[in-house]
Amino acid sequence: MRLKITVVAALVVATLAVYWQCAGHDFIILDDQLYVTKNAAIQGGISWEGITWAFSPASTETSGNWHPVTWISHMLDIEIFGLNPAGHHLVNVSLHALNAALLFLVLRGMSGALWRSAMVAALFALHPLHVESVAWVAERKDVLSTLFWMLTLLLYASYLKRPGALRYLATLACFALGLMAKPMLVTLPLVLLCLDFWPLGRWQGATGVPDGAPPGEASPAPACGKDLPGLLLEKLPFFVLTAIFCAVAIYAQHQGGYVPDLSAFPLRLRLYNALLAYRDYLANAFWPHDLAVHYPFPGVHSILPAAGSLLLLGGLSLAAALKWRRHPYLAVGWLWFLITLVPVIGLIQVGRQSMADRYMYIPLIGLCIAVVWGIPALLPAPARRPALLAAAAGAALLAFSALSWQQLGHWRDSKSLLEHSIAVTGPNYFAHFLLGNALFQQGRYQEALPHYQAAVRVDPAYEPAHYKIGLISMMNGDLQGAIRHLSITLTLAPNSERSGNARVSLERCLAIQRSGSHKTSPL
Repeated sequence: MRLKITVVAALVVATLAVYWQCAGHDFIILDDQLYVTKNAAIQGGISWEGITWAFSPASTETSGNWHPVTWISHMLDIEIFGLNPAGHHLVNVSLHALNAALLFLVLRGMSGALWRSAMVAALFALHPLHVESVAWVAERKDVLSTLFWMLTLLLYASYLKRPGALRYLATLACFALGLMAKPMLVTLPLVLLCLDFWPLGRWQGATGVPDGAPPGEASPAPACGKDLPGLLLEKLPFFVLTAIFCAVAIYAQHQGGYVPDLSAFPLRLRLYNALLAYRDYLANAFWPHDLAVHYPFPGVHSILPAAGSLLLLGGLSLAAALKWRRHPYLAVGWLWFLITLVPVIGLIQVGRQSMADRYMYIPLIGLCIAVVWGIPALLPAPARRPALLAAAAGAALLAFSALSWQQLGHWRDSKSLLEHSIAVTGPNYFAHFLLGNALFQQGRYQEALPHYQAAVRVDPAYEPAHYKIGLISMMNGDLQGAIRHLSITLTLAPNSERSGNARVSLERCLAIQRSGSHKTSPL
């Protein structure tokens, strides 16, 4: 027990040490305004009206998500910290540290393996792919929903040890709360089935004993085996909740206007991008580099990258399947990774990004399980010496901690974050547009203009950037430029939220042109 407490404390301290710099970070322009700084319903703090709004369909119009638990957590932050960003950031950091500790307790309890569970939790805590979920206030839904994911797993393990209706209902209720924080948790019932196979050993013929486990790290004896229909029936209420929240999430995204139609993102492009995204997520798990807040969609110049990715995924899946009896953790970890990414892999496209680091917050755990359990079992005996494994683990954690610290530095404010994104992704219309907006809101219109112009050079059909160019051109007395870009705005999106203002500004420019005066009013 003392050793377990020591591991938990070490995980929390290491996480806080790496992420503490977030206390000096500002809110960023991307979504933090929607979620906190310019959301009137949130800025009222905890109130009956605010809670009612959080549970109402009206809340989906703000972010395209129905996640009342997340909204209420932001209200509570306002109640305690006001608009001081330090408090909001440190709540995210604290939740991330708690998630790492709970992940250790879950794996330790299910597998009996203390050090391997600790290593998976440490990788989870310190991996740079998780910086986005923690350093971004608007991604509270990631760290908060994962808290309920971990608590659901803990309650599920408790239910299996002492079955009872109350324990089962508590597990189901915790899952529901997680879904109300972020609907990405819809894959959890499938992950429970995987865990039933290993390390819980609940499937008929399955084993709960990890191959090659060192003394003192053997799993508990397998539970009484059940057939697959019995396990599915046991989880039927979980699957019902999954179906309900899938429908709610799709409805909310449509209501918020976040789901582009097939004309904007054809199915073949979505399939192509999904295959490349799996490949890139896998690569960034092992070699995290050039991480950005927005990854633009790739151009389709050849089918070869997608074909190569398909072969890679198929080969790894086949390898895991061939070793499912002797090394079940390989199959379970790989399936965890594949399954939990499905809701955000882009087949149902939400937003304009090709992938996102935040989407790996839960899926990365599966890869960590496969690696941490798999490497000692697959290496030759001389390379499995504890001293060598400990040295390799320590080096990996130090490297990931340094990369996370460096990546966190880019999140200190909007300008730093977006300049870094542009530097590592190349032509990126959305990052240029957001950087333009950040400068525009500070009254730095002339500095913002080149970024809006860069955005339309990359994507000539991106009407919000045309609108901003039109406004700045109007302020600069460039009537021809203002008329051209405001006209493009209305042609591309005649019914957008900007169309009314664009029409008024265009009419003003035309009136000035007709009068022969080049004087314009400032914004």
